[in-house]
Amino acid sequence: RGSAPPSIMRRLLSSLAPRAGASAWRVAAPAALVRSLVPRTVKPPLFASSRRWLAASGETVEVPVPAMGDSITEGTVLSLAKKVGDHVALEEVFAEVETDKVTVEIRSPQAGTIKAIHVEVGATVEVGSKFYSLAVGEGE
Repeated sequence: RGSAPPSIMRRLLSSLAPRAGASAWRVAAPAALVRSLVPRTVKPPLFASSRRWLAASGETVEVPVPAMGDSITEGTVLSLAKKVGDHVALEEVFAEVETDKVTVEIRSPQAGTIKAIHVEVGATVEVGSKFYSLAVGEGE
């Protein structure tokens, strides 16, 4: 967590200062004041932005190698659980990628049929590069 900007801190501290005629310091600012002064940042759940896509049924999308951690930029494909033409369900494990820190299960962002696989087992892949092509909503 970062600290609030100086202007917000000044307003918050001035609201905590004693007022004329007050005999004691206010112990805490009202919750509504704090909420109005401190900007809220809402962070999505881990991996949410890399897994959930909106694509029309039948549309073919290129699925990239997802982010695997803050400092991880590449990994080695250990295994592929599916082949071209196979159906993959939403969040089903498609492959395993090993990095120098962790082994990651790569899951499908949508249900559909695999049209092409752009990597091979043993290949080194970079985060964001093409992983496979998926025809969304096709097959079962």
